[in-house]
Amino acid sequence: MSEKIVEHYETDCEFTFPIKLNIPVTVHPQVSVTPANAVQEKLPISFEPDILLEPEVKSKKPVCQALGGY
Repeated sequence: MSEKIVEHYETDCEFTFPIKLNIPVTVHPQVSVTPANAVQEKLPISFEPDILLEPEVKSKKPVCQALGGY
């Protein structure tokens, strides 16, 4: 019987092969909007207006006109 002679290395070898993959990726995003709940509150706000209203009346000096030519 004949024996097959196979070369055997005592250390393991690691090989790195650079591979370039051109894989098209399509993304179909779905946007969802979650509405916020309506909130109604009564806030303790008081207004203190600082307004001074002074009526201003303007008039022209009266002019006397003669009645009936006098």
